[in-house]
Amino acid sequence: MWVIRGESEFEVSISPVDSEWEGKIVEHNLSRVVPTVHLCHNWASRDAAVAGVRRRWQRLFPDEPDEDRPDFQEALIEPMPSSDASHNL
Repeated sequence: MWVIRGESEFEVSISPVDSEWEGKIVEHNLSRVVPTVHLCHNWASRDAAVAGVRRRWQRLFPDEPDEDRPDFQEALIEPMPSSDASHNL
């Protein structure tokens, strides 16, 4: 999911990696050559990952009203079922 704040675009994702859930917040800004990684962390559960991404976002934008905060459920990238993966080979 992409979120725009000021001159920056933030790529927010929560995806399964091995047996954990990885949350990422990466800032892309035209004035910088290299993106800024604000968060790249793994959690044991999907709910913990969503909560962790939400906490980091609140630290990045402490004055942002609740109604303007993104719905981080939209950042979830669900794993493809194994039965579907075998059909795509």
